[in-house]
Amino acid sequence: MSKKILFLLGVLGIAGLADALYLMVNHYAAASLSCSVFSGCDEVTSSVYSIWGSVPV
Repeated sequence: MSKKILFLLGVLGIAGLADALYLMVNHYAAASLSCSVFSGCDEVTSSVYSIWGSVPV
């Protein structure tokens, strides 16, 4: 693979990790999410379907 593609994959991976960490911290802190475009983000992340076993998904 070219270096540009590897760099892009690395940036996307870091962005995904940052997003997952943000959602995990908000889940365990029971904080509300800042939803700029849509409303109802807290309803989705606090529903019974947002947890699989004891793992938030």
